[in-house]
Amino acid sequence: SISTILDAYARNSEQGLNVTRCEEIFCLSDNWNITKTLYTYSTLQNVYARSGRADGPKRAMEILDGMWERWNEGDALAKPNAVNYNAVLNAASRHPTPENAELAEKLLVQRMELPQDQGGDDVEPDKLSYALAILCCSRCSDPPRGVDAAEKILERMEARAKKEERRRRIFSGAAPPSVRLDVECFNVVLTALSRHNQRGLVERLQTIIKRMEHYA
Repeated sequence: SISTILDAYARNSEQGLNVTRCEEIFCLSDNWNITKTLYTYSTLQNVYARSGRADGPKRAMEILDGMWERWNEGDALAKPNAVNYNAVLNAASRHPTPENAELAEKLLVQRMELPQDQGGDDVEPDKLSYALAILCCSRCSDPPRGVDAAEKILERMEARAKKEERRRRIFSGAAPPSVRLDVECFNVVLTALSRHNQRGLVERLQTIIKRMEHYA
């Protein structure tokens, strides 16, 4: 399938040439009457993530926005899900510039979490969504800005995990929660905080550690 071909190119070492070839194959698939699935789109997004190119996150985001355009035009198979959003977050985490940290935070908070009637995309984020956004912000080349954002995303992740757990207690037959907390996400934020001497560092570390003990 086209997804398998794109994935094979993505894993090859000649990244610059392969990205161009993948783009050509992706565009030609319409002429070949090949149906594009969510996996086809996410595979090309991951090509950009693996490419090492500075514009990888931007290109992955363009694929996501293009999916929404196709879906609004009537392509029922083009509606994105968390996999496609996570592909953008993955690309951003590999190039953690201040711009990409902002992209990751906005993509998670303003588009995934928000319902459509509030201007969002109403796409349920999962554990990986939060973990990748936290990773991107924690690695940000503007540490004060990035660490603050990572800490806030961790708090949002905690709130969502608690909400899903309450729902499961009320509805015993509910599906397993898509967001669960573990110590890894806490450790990423703690490590980022400890590397930079910010105001109230000790108190912030202690607060996070206290919350983390619940999940250890």
